[in-house]
Amino acid sequence: MARISEKHKKWLKEPKYRKAYEALEEEFVLASAVIDARKGRKSACEN
Repeated sequence: MARISEKHKKWLKEPKYRKAYEALEEEFVLASAVIDARKGRKSACEN
């Protein structure tokens, strides 16, 4: 069974997928910062 990371690499070659994925980058950064804050770690936004 293929891992999601392998599928993601394959899908990134498709322009529509890449565009949609890149459009969500800010949301991923925000979600990562919230998760880090909840864990008591330094967030990605502070780097």
